[in-house]
Amino acid sequence: MHLRRQKFEIYPFAIAARGFHGVPPVRRLTRILLLIYCGMYSPFVRAQQPETWLTGRELSSHRQAVLPSLTWSNRTLEEALLSFAEAQRIAVYRDRRIDPNVSLQLTLHDVRVGEVYAQIATACMASAVDVGPVTYIGPQASAHELRTLIALRFAELARLPEARQVAFRAKRSVAWSDLATPKELVSGLASEADIDVVGLDVLPHDLWAAGSLPPLSWIERMTLLTIGFERTFEFSPNGQQVQIIPIRRPVAIVRHYPNTTAIRSIESRKDSLVPGVLFKVVRDRMYVKGKLEDHERVDALLRGDPLDRQRNRPPATTPKEVRIARFAVENKPLRPVLEQLARGLNVKVTFDETAIRAAGIALDQQVSVTIENATIEQTIAALLQDSGLTFERRADDFLIRPAR
Repeated sequence: MHLRRQKFEIYPFAIAARGFHGVPPVRRLTRILLLIYCGMYSPFVRAQQPETWLTGRELSSHRQAVLPSLTWSNRTLEEALLSFAEAQRIAVYRDRRIDPNVSLQLTLHDVRVGEVYAQIATACMASAVDVGPVTYIGPQASAHELRTLIALRFAELARLPEARQVAFRAKRSVAWSDLATPKELVSGLASEADIDVVGLDVLPHDLWAAGSLPPLSWIERMTLLTIGFERTFEFSPNGQQVQIIPIRRPVAIVRHYPNTTAIRSIESRKDSLVPGVLFKVVRDRMYVKGKLEDHERVDALLRGDPLDRQRNRPPATTPKEVRIARFAVENKPLRPVLEQLARGLNVKVTFDETAIRAAGIALDQQVSVTIENATIEQTIAALLQDSGLTFERRADDFLIRPAR
């Protein structure tokens, strides 16, 4: 479908969220029932007007504040996100693929405000990442790709005529009404930037609850809207059109650095410093391919920055009180499952390779597990049951070894 830019009156993208004020009782009940029925597809937490969210230095300072204790017991994920967002005035965006009705059991002690969304996401086997003043909570793969997708779109934007770049860089706060659909929100973005949108038909007819977000650029808003459908977008050469397209993987940025001793030192230790990143020397340049966060880490290492965010950021440990709402795998190889679980929970899993090989135990054996409201230890124990393996825990490091 090729959408021509036009003005929409029913769900303009930047109006204030209206909730149910002034809605007749019968229509109000109908809306509530529709929202309950469609609730698991709404990616947004209904919360405050855009102007009430914290931003800038005030937000940065507040994220460092320490909360002595937080507890959610028998609360849904949506309830937890909504209560924390309203209390702390920190906006959150939940990906439509994350079930808002999953039960959350979580207790945190002496936790920084800026780490709470990550801990909530971990308890639901999701991941969190900040996009300016908004925290995105979604599938681990999407959370790891989100900032890189945004950076790639900004790189494309830089190649457009300067006159067309202004609308896409401008930051605006947004709000939407109950029962808004993703197509309508994208249509509002098209109208705002005076641009045509191609491929709108790939977005299903979800119904979303009212909500709002603090100021974000057009590119950031469009990326948040489309990533939940495994989609991104690309600009036409003249900047008069965008097309919604599938995400092309791997999602990565290629940058080059002078081929110095420092960059070669990072390349020699890439598996421990920047795992998964590709390095290639071409003449006097070292080309590096990785996520935006990988390049940020390389830059920090080249600067010798002692405050490297990846090595010395405030600890995001997973306390023993964290319980995983639901974890399910079916006929998956054991080792990758354990490694993925560890990444999602901010813990480390290591394998006693020598002992495991000597015992004749295969780490690629298939496992099937469904477990709910479980601790980290209970989840790993369930995965290792009947595998011939066990584990030892030291702080946030789990050593996998033969049971005998």
